[in-house]
Amino acid sequence: MTAFYLIVMAGNVVQAAFYPELFPAHVRLTGVSVATQCGLIVVGFSPVIYSALTSAAGGTWLAGWGFAAACWVAAAAAAWSAPETAGRDDV
Repeated sequence: MTAFYLIVMAGNVVQAAFYPELFPAHVRLTGVSVATQCGLIVVGFSPVIYSALTSAAGGTWLAGWGFAAACWVAAAAAAWSAPETAGRDDV
């Protein structure tokens, strides 16, 4: 369980530096806020989704972990497809 929380916290530590780099200075506050709030919608409903998937799978935890893995893959794909910000003038 500790390893799981270390992985989760690693994502939280990175987002404080990662999100602001994605947006130009004149829309940075709005961009970071909207991105964060959209992510929190998924996070807010994740216990309900996890419970529904676990119940539908007959009580096994594999369905819930499948949902978590899908979220991790989506996050990795989003980070991988983010634009490179090194050398940009508007950052």
